Amino acid sequence: MNTLLAIAAWMLGLSLLVQVVQDVWKFFTNSKARSFEAALTDLLGPSLVGRLQQDRRLAVRGPMQFRRVGRAGYVLPAAQDELMRALENAAPQWHLGLLRALQQQRAISGTAEALPARPLRDVIRGIEASAIPEASAPFELLQFLKSVGVTPGTPFNADRVYKEYWTNYFAHLLPLAQNYPQLIRNFEYAYERKNLKQSFVIGFLVALLFNLPFHQVYERAAATPPAEAMKMAADAAAAYARAEHAGDAEDVQELRVQLDQALTVACGPTNGRGRDSCYSIDYLPDPNVLIAHYNQGTWSFLRFLFGCLLTALLISFGAPFWNDLLSGLGRTRVPAKKTTKTEPEE
Repeated sequence: MNTLLAIAAWMLGLSLLVQVVQDVWKFFTNSKARSFEAALTDLLGPSLVGRLQQDRRLAVRGPMQFRRVGRAGYVLPAAQDELMRALENAAPQWHLGLLRALQQQRAISGTAEALPARPLRDVIRGIEASAIPEASAPFELLQFLKSVGVTPGTPFNADRVYKEYWTNYFAHLLPLAQNYPQLIRNFEYAYERKNLKQSFVIGFLVALLFNLPFHQVYERAAATPPAEAMKMAADAAAAYARAEHAGDAEDVQELRVQLDQALTVACGPTNGRGRDSCYSIDYLPDPNVLIAHYNQGTWSFLRFLFGCLLTALLISFGAPFWNDLLSGLGRTRVPAKKTTKTEPEE
């Protein structure tokens, strides 16, 4: 039981270490925004996503983006209405002006026929005054208004005209209008897979640099005294609690504290040699570790790589998994209280 407790505490510390490194990586690479933009591109195409990236009201700057040059910023996951409105705002000015006027008219009259309200009348007059030459956008819109019977002095059904206008000039947004829930599911699935891949890769690098193939993890955990195993479990639980309390705060100082706590556990059991020894050269990243194992022979090198892959696989289970396992193991070590039966009084 002590061995399993030490392994669970150690893996929790390594998972927290990988989590901190991964959070920093995701912050500087805009991982979440890139995943959402990729899902949007699959649905709408690169042209429309490029329009969203230029919308200063929607896109946000990246952490290393100090000037808006090629793009306004990155598109974070947003509600369907926000995305639709942003894409509509990217339409040519005449098309957008008529769209907003028809929306106001529909809000006023609903499905009943009514005369155009003042905002719509102003837009119609502006289109009529600018409908030259014939190839211009105002001329095209004027032809549409005539085809649906919309003039400043003619009652019309605003709901019907709005739907027909949207179908003719904003049909490219139909996939987003119809498939937004699927878009979010695709994004969440892709982002989860991306995070899992990052966790595995970072965990593998940590196992390589810290010389932590799983067979060595097991051997060191098996030699850990019970008291030190419990100390590791307490340190790991405290580090996990701090990380959970901090949430997703992008505070450099907080990340440093979390990193120090994770390293304290991730350096592994000291086997009675004192906590300071875990920062010795035996446990710090060694760039020559691969060469050392390679020089020991092919079998030793392959065994080392396989052990590191196994360690990375266990780390990729995530800190919540190892924290739950550690909590369960901690409860099993607490001796059950003996209950004494009292004799009933006669």
